[in-house]
Amino acid sequence: MEDAIRWARTSVTVNLRDARSGKIFGRLEASERAASADYDEAVRRSAVAAAKKIADQIHRAINGYLESI
Repeated sequence: MEDAIRWARTSVTVNLRDARSGKIFGRLEASERAASADYDEAVRRSAVAAAKKIADQIHRAINGYLESI
């Protein structure tokens, strides 16, 4: 049997809301694709990569918001 490459994509959307005012101060999106011979591994890789991207965006958005208030 031929070893085929399996692709997986993970997309993440996060809205950051100020709890006091209710105002949304950040809408963040990240998407990542990954490949592996094993589909579950491709899913895991794409999820980990998207999580790293969104974590960095969240960090920057919160810091920027806190500096502006």
